[in-house]
Amino acid sequence: MGEPQLYGALTGEKIQEDVAQVHEAEEAQPRISRSAIIGMVGLTGFFAVVGSSMRAPSASSAIGTLLDNSMPATGPGASGPPTTRTMDGLNFKAHNVYTRVNGATGLGYPNIKAYKLIEPFRETTLEVESAEDACTYEWKVWAPDNSEVLDMTGRNVTITAEAVGEYPLKLTATCGTENSIKNYEGSVSSKYVRRELRSLTTDDKVKFFNTMEIVYKTNRETGQATYGEYFEPIDKLVAYHNQLAGSKLCDHMHDGYGFLTQHAALSKWFEVVLQTVDPSVSLPYWDYTIEGQAVNNTGDIMKWRQSDVFDPEQFGPCTKSGPVTEGRFAYTPTRQNSHDYIISPADGGNRTEGNYAAVNAYGFMRAPWNQNNIPYLTRFNNTYGFELTEVPNCHDHKDALEQDTFAEFGAFIAYTPHGTTHIAIGGVGGANYKNILKAVDYDLEMAEHWVPIAFAFQKNMYRAGYLWCPETCSADTPQSDCKCTCPNLAEMLEMSSTELWSDYMNVILAKNLKYTYNKNGTNVQQTILKMFCNDYDGMASVMGDSLESASPNDPTFWPTHPTVERLMVWKRINGFTNETWVDDAAWSVNGFDISTCYGHNKEDVLPWPTHIYSPVMGPYTNGDVWDLTDPSYENSTVIYDNFRWDHCEDAGFLKTLIPSDVVVDNTEALP
Repeated sequence: MGEPQLYGALTGEKIQEDVAQVHEAEEAQPRISRSAIIGMVGLTGFFAVVGSSMRAPSASSAIGTLLDNSMPATGPGASGPPTTRTMDGLNFKAHNVYTRVNGATGLGYPNIKAYKLIEPFRETTLEVESAEDACTYEWKVWAPDNSEVLDMTGRNVTITAEAVGEYPLKLTATCGTENSIKNYEGSVSSKYVRRELRSLTTDDKVKFFNTMEIVYKTNRETGQATYGEYFEPIDKLVAYHNQLAGSKLCDHMHDGYGFLTQHAALSKWFEVVLQTVDPSVSLPYWDYTIEGQAVNNTGDIMKWRQSDVFDPEQFGPCTKSGPVTEGRFAYTPTRQNSHDYIISPADGGNRTEGNYAAVNAYGFMRAPWNQNNIPYLTRFNNTYGFELTEVPNCHDHKDALEQDTFAEFGAFIAYTPHGTTHIAIGGVGGANYKNILKAVDYDLEMAEHWVPIAFAFQKNMYRAGYLWCPETCSADTPQSDCKCTCPNLAEMLEMSSTELWSDYMNVILAKNLKYTYNKNGTNVQQTILKMFCNDYDGMASVMGDSLESASPNDPTFWPTHPTVERLMVWKRINGFTNETWVDDAAWSVNGFDISTCYGHNKEDVLPWPTHIYSPVMGPYTNGDVWDLTDPSYENSTVIYDNFRWDHCEDAGFLKTLIPSDVVVDNTEALP
């Protein structure tokens, strides 16, 4: 058997010390002061990702050698761990701080038994059900490597797992004067659990944000010396996403069926990096439809912008335009001089266009079409002069789950149910389309439906060659002199309305001819084209970091994508009518073509590190990640806490969003 992969572990005292050191190093930065970070709960032990009898999820997998940790062949009643499940009239529940309030974790997963789940580095109490005074109870528990970790007597015993995998368990009751024996032989599963951000205990929420802060503020050399070889600084993860999504040819992360699996793998990588610092942390999800439904109910976008997730001790404010200057992520730097920061394709991979660096003209690690020269994390609270009024709500996620096939789901999920969140956080500054459209008597209500996605139109125009962006600008060059423009604009404006529509605007506006007319029926597509080309005095559109290819530099990125993955898992539990993966069908190749874009075909080899799904080792294809995130895959290392949308039920939707026979709630049985 191979050695378990160690990801490192630190005591709470050490983590608190590291956070303090990060803050000391920042004292020279011009940031707004805030209260001291609360210390973390102490941790002991090590983090080892191991499993029992792991095997490749598919015969065609490109996955390498697996760690084999099979149980020994010991039958019921033997001295070693049990290999079969025997209840014999005896049962128990595994409880932790969450299950006592929310009921059993992971209901809906076909291989998760209610109250038979424990979590790495979280204290769990094993409690005999219907315990009898006349009985003595003896517990024996073994780790996935079959080493004994618990041998105690009592109705209730506590255990803290230090590994992921199956923990064989034997519970024996010796009852009455005749010493009659009853046995329970089986196991409990140890898996990480991703929970909604607001449902975390105060301690867990502080640990998550403290750990994330260390990843954002520790360089690679220091981080790997302190936390181990699998630590990576945030720049490394941002660079991967930026380079894949910022390609000139096509978007290798979005606008194709690889969106779901690529982001699932990136989320898993970030989670592994967090666990090098604190092995008790898992990546939470942010169900932004909680805020979205509040906006839908009231019509007040501030219900979204003033959410507690934007507290200074969490993501920091989202009500101002410009660099984030408050909270723990104030003045988060954007990597500069990034022209030589190149991520090579994975072995066996091919991005078609070869090696390149995605960088803007000022040398910042940002999209080539985004000439934002602010050296810090940037957010704009409006988009091209419009205040966003619609954000993803319960209806949008219900719509996603109602897509019958994987092809339909995969083409729909990235946009209204998800992408609008990036628009709301990132926004677009430097260009006020609202004033220009108002001056030509345009229907501003209609404009609200398409102007917020004009960033995508401009991105596609860049890929198609309609929009040209400078490669280099000096640091003191004003943005107005370092902006993307249309080199053939004069020629385009000389065309008739019919020619301009058929040759250009038809594809740019995705065939929405109605967008080219004002309230009086006058064709204003030339005005719209000039806006896209930044052809107005003082206009130089720049995107906030959440709304472009370097979006992982905004910490809101990380809990946002697991929300999408949770929807995918719930849909798979209920079943697609057809799971066929459509190859060679990415939809923004060269801007507007439907064609092959590496990273979106099922068997494309992905660039993500080969250890992130350890003990299943990469390189991984999209198909591999699809199999490894299958809710029926027994050896998965992480699950979602539940598939309930209580806030949506309060708004008149089903608690499960879609009709389902799957049991997802047993809170009524709680005392």
